[in-house]
Amino acid sequence: MTEELLSRAENLLKKWDSLFEELKKFVDEDLPKIETSIKKVVERMHLLENRVDKIEKKLERIVFENESLKKTFNNLREGVFTLEAEINGKIEGLKCTFETLENKVENLLKYESEKKAGEVGSEELEKLREEITELKKSVDQLSTELSQLKSSVTEKFWSVREKKVESKSPRIL
Repeated sequence: MTEELLSRAENLLKKWDSLFEELKKFVDEDLPKIETSIKKVVERMHLLENRVDKIEKKLERIVFENESLKKTFNNLREGVFTLEAEINGKIEGLKCTFETLENKVENLLKYESEKKAGEVGSEELEKLREEITELKKSVDQLSTELSQLKSSVTEKFWSVREKKVESKSPRIL
């Protein structure tokens, strides 16, 4: 029995020695490889986290620029509507002035035809001269208003165009 126990003990010791050798081999050969692999994975994770951070920052910047572009676009749109209303108002004013001038021209033509017929007196001629002078002033005023309207529209057009060009600045990605 003692021999049997000794033989069993020796077998157990051999098994333990064999297992210990396998463990030592694992620790010496495989564990450094595993540690290296773990370090590489950790480094990759850090790189990915950095890339995610950069992408998040770019996304925030893009969202901010998008909001800024929306505001710029809304301002441009409001400016165009304001300009349109202003131009329409001036056009209506010019239409009224043209109608007034047309009426005065019709009156002048009527006086001229009456004058040819010999029915116009000196008072009517004086009145006709006054109307002609007034008509000249109105035409000069109309010409001035038209050139001012043209300048105003041109100036506002270029202002709106500059804002439009500024809003198309390239994105930074």
